[in-house]
Amino acid sequence: LGNGFKLVNRFPFALVSRINSYLEIYNFPQHSNILRIGQSSAIEIRNHYHLYFFQGSALFSKSNTANWKFETDATQIDATGKGTWLIETTEKKGFKVISLEGELQITNGSKSISLNSGELLLVGEKENQISQKIQIDLPLLIKTCRLLNNFQSELPSKSRIISAAQVQALRLKKRYEAVVGGVKDNKLQIWAIKKKIVNKQNR
Repeated sequence: LGNGFKLVNRFPFALVSRINSYLEIYNFPQHSNILRIGQSSAIEIRNHYHLYFFQGSALFSKSNTANWKFETDATQIDATGKGTWLIETTEKKGFKVISLEGELQITNGSKSISLNSGELLLVGEKENQISQKIQIDLPLLIKTCRLLNNFQSELPSKSRIISAAQVQALRLKKRYEAVVGGVKDNKLQIWAIKKKIVNKQNR
């Protein structure tokens, strides 16, 4: 843990954060890997790679490939990969998953989708409720994400996240900066800020 406490491998156990607090766990479950828990989160660790979400959000930073199982009382997904990604429960106990860098494959029932850097996926409680990939503004997310910025220590993968954002910025000709919000009634809320186009003749 970030404050020096050590976790004992006696499963299951729960990680809980208050409304204005965060939690960071080093070497979870192996060296150089980090797990961060967001505000108002409650997660049961059933074993190293099986996490049950009552509610909340988490960031995973993994240097080696692993197979994970994430659950709520309505949804179960499998995640395979390495890199850095965010996962958050939705209003109806599904998951919102965002890949920041690395390789990540999400499986829900018989459907499987690979996520690249800067892509978001919504997963519901049924096999057929897995969305298409949604492109998000990765540079803007890096600036606003609390699980990236509200910690004194830097992620080992920070340079790779920045590189992924730079590549996306070069690849996409952006007219909008989209801020990804919450999920309500199985719909993703996105706020968009249109960039001002300055007419040189009117300067």
